[in-house]
Amino acid sequence: MTVRRRCSKWRGEVFIEPAGFRELQRETAGAGRATLVNPRNGAAGSIRQLDPAMAAERPLSFYAYGLGETRGWNCRRRIVACSMH
Repeated sequence: MTVRRRCSKWRGEVFIEPAGFRELQRETAGAGRATLVNPRNGAAGSIRQLDPAMAAERPLSFYAYGLGETRGWNCRRRIVACSMH
């Protein structure tokens, strides 16, 4: 049996819902840290963090608007390389 690995490519938007944003603002202010300017920038900044644990703590949601398959691309090597950075 031959198993071929395929990579999927997801396109979408990461966002913070209003209720989650308000709660995050309360927690952040309560801890004495600077609050976020708005939910859009907060979500974008969360996924750009070098520490994935910080993004995991935030109430992020993902809306996918596109899904595709990539061919001729070594997915395993690419994923390992990305996870090392």
